[in-house]
Amino acid sequence: MFAARLLVLTATGLLGAVPAFTQQSTADADNAIPEIVVTATKVGAQSVQQTPLAISAFSANQIADAQISNVRDLMEYAPSLQVAKGTANAEIFIRGIGSTNIFAGSDPDVSVQVDGVYLARPSAQLEDFLDVDRVEILRGPQGTLYGRNAVGGTINVISRRPTDEFEARTSLTLGDYNLVQTQAYVSGPLLPERLQASLAVNFIRHDGYTENIAPGGHDIDDAERGSARGQLRAELTERIVATTRADWSSLGEHFESYSSLLAPSLKPKPALLANSTLGNYHEVALDFPQKETSHGGGVSEELDVELTSQLSVKSITAYRENRYQLTNDSDATELALSDARQSERQNQFSQEVTMQGRFERFDGVAGLYYLHENILANINNTTPAANTFRATQPHVDDDAPAIFAQGTFKLTPALHLTLGARYTEEEKKIFPNSFVQSTVSGKLLGPAFVSPAKATYSAFTPKFGIEWQASDQALIYASATRGYKSGGFNYAATSVAAQQFAPETIWSYEAGAKTDWLDRRLRVNLTGFRYNYTGLQVQTLLSPGVAFIGNAATARIKGAELEVTGKPIAGLTLISNTSFLDARYGSFPKATVPAGLVPYLAGNPAYSAATGAFNATGNTLTAAPRISTLAAVQYDHHLGSQSTLYGRVEYSWQGRTYYDPSNVLIMSQGPYGLLNAAVGFRGPSERWTTQILVKNITDKGYWITTAANGPVPLGNAGPPRTIWVSIARKW
Repeated sequence: MFAARLLVLTATGLLGAVPAFTQQSTADADNAIPEIVVTATKVGAQSVQQTPLAISAFSANQIADAQISNVRDLMEYAPSLQVAKGTANAEIFIRGIGSTNIFAGSDPDVSVQVDGVYLARPSAQLEDFLDVDRVEILRGPQGTLYGRNAVGGTINVISRRPTDEFEARTSLTLGDYNLVQTQAYVSGPLLPERLQASLAVNFIRHDGYTENIAPGGHDIDDAERGSARGQLRAELTERIVATTRADWSSLGEHFESYSSLLAPSLKPKPALLANSTLGNYHEVALDFPQKETSHGGGVSEELDVELTSQLSVKSITAYRENRYQLTNDSDATELALSDARQSERQNQFSQEVTMQGRFERFDGVAGLYYLHENILANINNTTPAANTFRATQPHVDDDAPAIFAQGTFKLTPALHLTLGARYTEEEKKIFPNSFVQSTVSGKLLGPAFVSPAKATYSAFTPKFGIEWQASDQALIYASATRGYKSGGFNYAATSVAAQQFAPETIWSYEAGAKTDWLDRRLRVNLTGFRYNYTGLQVQTLLSPGVAFIGNAATARIKGAELEVTGKPIAGLTLISNTSFLDARYGSFPKATVPAGLVPYLAGNPAYSAATGAFNATGNTLTAAPRISTLAAVQYDHHLGSQSTLYGRVEYSWQGRTYYDPSNVLIMSQGPYGLLNAAVGFRGPSERWTTQILVKNITDKGYWITTAANGPVPLGNAGPPRTIWVSIARKW
């Protein structure tokens, strides 16, 4: 009933789209599109319309209004972005480049940085946004400035700076599924003009989105997590500023991960309850607890030193740790066929020192970077029917130093040339311990695999770019960039030959135009790109607790992104973002096939029953829909006393998405669209704000990822329709 009433309100025309993306310019927001300010080039704040990169930016206001909790919730709003979750880990793809390689021994293809600190593990990439000023999504390889393994792109999360005047904000959100979310932020001076501090906290809980119909089973896809972040900013002198940051997060949730059957489970006997859930995206039958507990956080020290009016130095020193443990019903049925336990303890130390220069004819940055990472993992699987227990306990050490520089030469006031390069040298070590044990006798079933290995990787990643500021309202640019991701180890390998996989490299060619028209009432940004990939790393989940990573010989990606924003009349904002993507494997004749997928490839000429390999040459890459789009409209109606009543509607759509190199239909999600809508009120100076938001109004069922590591292919469902009612107060 509540959703129906909201749909009636939609018909009034007061609903609209995504709010203004970031900071306002001096122009009247009712008459012109606001400027977007980013720091992606590491040489200071710059309008995104004058930054020669494909970049999307999201402000604190937009994150709050759209109830964006973490990177998963950004998927609808950023072109070419796909985000899923596998057990406790993020799987982020940009323009078809990403990774399901979530275990110790491998790294993500899309990097996430929080205040300049790289988050090395995929499980840390899902931390909730807290105390955020903006989020920047840089699409395409970032092999120069951001370096380590950022072949797909980089997501920058930037915190609000502590203020020298008292500020505070608190909010409460309630909703269906017994949703409760509270957030609070306070900032102000401890010593005026010398020492400022801020503290932010967040807590969210809701019941499970997916019902578990197994007797005594707990519903899954719930939330119960909290986090806190503190900052201390000291102006030591007029030229030296030190910022200390500390954060901590904790969760205990019953997670959704490959919990839904995509086909009937019939062996060793029919799973009657689980089979009855087929076709229902939010109903499962799990007999084994599916629970995750996680803790993580860190400290960092940022030191900014202004040497002269043109030269400055920045140092970021950071220590972080992340740990989780979980239990998982890996057969996704009510039968005691297979269960898994995973845990990971990781810590990292990083140091980056950069020098920035801004001159009349040259802007540039040069720096040194170092990362040390230590991972202890434990992946266990029990198969009661076979009376076996499989344990994989890798210990991985990683050292990655790098040196980099990038500069923009102003050949004329309008024509600029950018040159950059990074040299990275990385050493990885693995100390494996894999064995299979009888659950009856306790004896090992064959020798354990204990074979320490070390590998060293190095890469030179240059960038060449040119930009022409054709007018104050038009920027045209082109670039060629090399991206690189180091090789690694198959954590579950049982032979030396299968233990390592090679690096992957990419050459990216990109051209774009950023334009404003009609006194900045119309903004049109267009980007075209082509990627040539060598050695693409592809992971296949062979069975519970067993994954294999191999290298596809080649891949090529080409596409275009069109972003349009218009303000035809005061208060009305129209937004359209569309991504066109053609991402295909080049030569990939021996793709690994998990046992659960074999029945669906019978008779396929590309599959060899003799070798168990699939010829995926020419097939579409994982998580790379050919078309994805967002259409949105927002209307702000000004009331008396500087108050505003607003509404928005958002509709996102994407084409068929494959989740396996075979491109078999059962491992894909067909085309689907999601409809969101909201109405809200902002009081004078936004001291009071309130909003009603409905996500996925039509209650569309869809898969955000699939896997075939169980008896049959399994899916991970996206959230159902949810209703959020929030109120916030600002001082």
